[in-house]
Amino acid sequence: MGRLIQMRGYGRPQGDAELRDLWSSIAGEQIAAGTRVMGLKNGVLTVGVNSSPLLSELSSFHHERLLEALQAKHGKRIRDLKFKRTTTRG
Repeated sequence: MGRLIQMRGYGRPQGDAELRDLWSSIAGEQIAAGTRVMGLKNGVLTVGVNSSPLLSELSSFHHERLLEALQAKHGKRIRDLKFKRTTTRG
């Protein structure tokens, strides 16, 4: 039964909310305001970023620190972090 729930994605909304909360707590208020969790697939957490300057800053200066903090709190389920430019916050 658990496998069926996982395959159908019924537990996903709760998991997505947990990832959003985790991201907000680790990234901090300022970074979280300009980003949103898009999903976790194959161990890669994709985070949408609403501005090019923030995207550059996150990719260049904060990637390793944020990834290490995510792994410390969420375990090795998150093996990498990918930032992607998005057009809206919602």
